[in-house]
Amino acid sequence: LLVFSTISPIMFILLFAYVFGSAINTFTPGVSYREFLIPGIFAQTVVFGATFTGAGMADDIQKGIIDRFRSLPMSRSAVLVGRTTADVGYNVITLIVMAVTGAVLVLFVIGHMLGNLKMFSGPNDINAYSKFLREVGQPELAYGHLLWIIRIVLLACVILHISEAYQLTLIRNAARPAGYAE
Repeated sequence: LLVFSTISPIMFILLFAYVFGSAINTFTPGVSYREFLIPGIFAQTVVFGATFTGAGMADDIQKGIIDRFRSLPMSRSAVLVGRTTADVGYNVITLIVMAVTGAVLVLFVIGHMLGNLKMFSGPNDINAYSKFLREVGQPELAYGHLLWIIRIVLLACVILHISEAYQLTLIRNAARPAGYAE
């Protein structure tokens, strides 16, 4: 399940960009459908996350927690507002973490790819590029230290990205523990 929840946004992007992309019309000249694709995937993530609020409320009602809250001197809407606020906060933090770590990883891949294209320019260019990577940041940083800082940041981004995807999977599975009938 972790693999499917991690790959599902990529599958939606590929599906709507390449399979259905030419079949969808925006009815606005000069505006491509693909400009709305990533914001749409983020909106889909938020909507799917909002279903956890409803599932959590249903679970609270089934377990009798709401009945216990009714005996307390508090507003009837406090449970719904509190749960919704907590879920929205969690979704915002998750989206920020996923977006930032994903952007860092994509920018690293693009930068690394552009740097490695220098090998087609000849050995002097690729050697100059590799020397630049080790000397950047001097004299504040010692030779090659910035590369280690970048490696640590990238490793942290990968770990954060995977852990957030795993937590989203756990929440999704908790919201609907039983599968759909076939």
